[in-house]
Amino acid sequence: NPIATVEVGPDKVKVRARTARPDERERLTPLVPYVVSQQKLTSREIPIVVLERS
Repeated sequence: NPIATVEVGPDKVKVRARTARPDERERLTPLVPYVVSQQKLTSREIPIVVLERS
């Protein structure tokens, strides 16, 4: 189920999760050092999940 509720401070936001598209992945990967380091340890692609307000 890709639908979730995220709490940001006192606010609750409904979101839909999806896997990042290739262009998004290229832009987002450098922003998450943990993914960069873990990706070097495996041959499979580690998914990056994007949350969009729904």
